[in-house]
Amino acid sequence: MALTCLILCTIAAASSGSAVVPLSPRQVTLEGSLGRRHERNIDYLLHLHEQHGPMMIQAFAQRGQRDPERPWDGEYAGKWLDAAALSAASGSRQAFASLVRSFANQLAATQEPDGYMGIEPAPRRGRAPWDIWNHWYAITGFLTCAQELDAPALIDPARRAANWLVEHYGPTPGSDDDRFFRGAWGGGCNVAVLDQLARLLPFTDNDPRLLHFIQAAARHYPPFDRMRRIRQPNLSHAYVVTAGLGGLVEFARYSADYDDLPWIQDVWTVLHDRHLFPSGSLGFNESLTDAPTTDMADGKLQETCATVEWILLSHRLYCATGQPRYADAIERAAFNALPAAQSLDGMQWTYFTPFRYRKRYFEGPTRCCYWSGPRGIARLPTFLYTLDAEGLRVDLYEYSTATIELKGTSITIRQRPDLSGGVISIDLRIPTPRSFTLKLRLAPWMNKPELHLNARPIHPEMAGGYLVLNRHWQPGDALELRFAAAVQTHRLGDGSLLAQFGPWILAVDEQDNPDLDLDSVRLPASLVVQPLGSDAGGRLRFTAELLVASISRRVTLITYADAGQTNHRFRAAFPSTP
Repeated sequence: MALTCLILCTIAAASSGSAVVPLSPRQVTLEGSLGRRHERNIDYLLHLHEQHGPMMIQAFAQRGQRDPERPWDGEYAGKWLDAAALSAASGSRQAFASLVRSFANQLAATQEPDGYMGIEPAPRRGRAPWDIWNHWYAITGFLTCAQELDAPALIDPARRAANWLVEHYGPTPGSDDDRFFRGAWGGGCNVAVLDQLARLLPFTDNDPRLLHFIQAAARHYPPFDRMRRIRQPNLSHAYVVTAGLGGLVEFARYSADYDDLPWIQDVWTVLHDRHLFPSGSLGFNESLTDAPTTDMADGKLQETCATVEWILLSHRLYCATGQPRYADAIERAAFNALPAAQSLDGMQWTYFTPFRYRKRYFEGPTRCCYWSGPRGIARLPTFLYTLDAEGLRVDLYEYSTATIELKGTSITIRQRPDLSGGVISIDLRIPTPRSFTLKLRLAPWMNKPELHLNARPIHPEMAGGYLVLNRHWQPGDALELRFAAAVQTHRLGDGSLLAQFGPWILAVDEQDNPDLDLDSVRLPASLVVQPLGSDAGGRLRFTAELLVASISRRVTLITYADAGQTNHRFRAAFPSTP
């Protein structure tokens, strides 16, 4: 079956019921601050290829000679390929796509004749605790490259690797032989592969052996069974827990079997309400715990890998259900926790991202978040717009342009938002009049939204968290969404406070306030934030009256995402006012 047909079949499956379908990176041109992050991420991916490309391939090509102390070295090639293929699909750098295809072919050439796609020597295959994990990411990279860069030949190594897994980890899970559940993190590092096995199904004509394997694993994995019964997350590795849940949602989307979605949504809600930081990430020292969210100086909070998997889980649930609360969660992470882990020049990543005092970037080539963070940034264009059964949705607000085919007509939508000023301008370009529905997400930080069409106020329906415009659109129609950008305060479990203006968590940085004692700053009972625009480095700045040693003082603030650059100290979590 041709790759294009398979992709269309996949989209059709994913768009059943109330589901939404995200636009491809090739359909969206991302600009603004997130666009700059995206472009710098491509620079970083090129840097990784130049500096570590041989290492990524050698982990597979030299299986008998690799360092046994680094059993997860096989994850880097697949992670890089996944991020690079998505980024290359955006089309901003023509030569990049050729480089990505070449890397994918080199990786595929290391596959063993029996389909093995891990990094272990023969005696350890099927036994090493991270063996399936490395397969997981290799399959991920092959599938993304095949779909985004029109490289259908790469479906074959992904399919062969999946066949190897099914062959070597049968009988199917749930029988007396449950080797599939015996990996690292209580088997979670094995079960994480389910999302890619489910993603592969349409490319295998729904291979019965693969389908049965996924179904059995989903039904019999003990942590899934426990979460299914008690509707609470498994308190384990945040990265692994969210990845496993994401695999179940992926399978639900592609099989149209939604029986598990209600309990997964309940678990997501608990994660969101009890474990998520206001910045949009989760985890203490990589794990979920019973302890309340709390600030820790230079603390091991918000592992970047967990941030990305939380975003992926939320995005899969949004695609499966169309519920805007998942888009709200994606927005929170996309504007805060995710870019906060990335340096402004895009060339460094944090392992953990604290709320004070310094961000400490990774050193050395073998660090998981080096390769996970870019996967999140590479997906930013896919979070802005989705299609549903009625038309087009605008889910995230950022400078961007997207072109789609809708009801037989090419439609271009362009956003020019001023989020801190409370205005979002949206232009529609269509060659001839067309009827379709446009939905604009009402973000939680928008107060008193008003909509204008062609400079005249209108009063559209508000339904399901969206402004809904079902009309006969004309060429040149222009919308303006006006609102008051709300100031919100979030309290952590230890009583410390974070301030949010619009979509951004705010921070005080010594770079802007060199004489300020960070430990003396408190938030006032009533916070009024005024935008200052961007500085020469592209950092968005604000000003507000804060309490400094109990005295009101005007202070410069920036976004948490931009804080702590060039080794400056910063603070985004403030003690409660006495």
